[in-house]
Amino acid sequence: GEGPSSWQAAGFIRESRDVEVSGNHFSNYVHGLYLRDSYDIVFEDNDVTQLQADGLRIEGVQGLRIEGNDFYDFLGSPNSLNHDDMIQMFAMNTDIISRDIEIIGNTFVANDEVASQTIFLGNEKGQFKPEYFTENITIKDNVIYNGHLSGIRVSDARNVVVENNTVLWNQSATLEGQNHPPAIFM
Repeated sequence: GEGPSSWQAAGFIRESRDVEVSGNHFSNYVHGLYLRDSYDIVFEDNDVTQLQADGLRIEGVQGLRIEGNDFYDFLGSPNSLNHDDMIQMFAMNTDIISRDIEIIGNTFVANDEVASQTIFLGNEKGQFKPEYFTENITIKDNVIYNGHLSGIRVSDARNVVVENNTVLWNQSATLEGQNHPPAIFM
């Protein structure tokens, strides 16, 4: 089963190739766009805002460019039952190992009330298993203004480049009553 994310998202791209999503406005859903089991996707020049949970959900994608987008003013949640990531990658429901991912020249701005994880590229299958590591990730020239520790977090991956990002602390944005300067974890 696809789970609830297939109907809670503004868009769902699955088992697709050579798709461009550009110039769109994603808001007032639980998630923005869910990308799963797909190849050569471009997500460019979009506005992603007013979402309850994740802006982009990525699972089993090879060849993905996320460039020139504005992620801002997520709705968040006052409890631990729900949290939001502006971009989240995971590997629970796929056999495709994500690779060749570029996150370039985007802005990520938390409003003065709600913090969120910004770029969280997780990989549950890759934990302690190098054969499942995500590969070839570039995160550069992004601006992050948030109040959560996970400014940029990449786990269980190889060939990762993180450069020329500006990471700023929004001291007013909180998640479950907490506020922390965003950091980079790899």
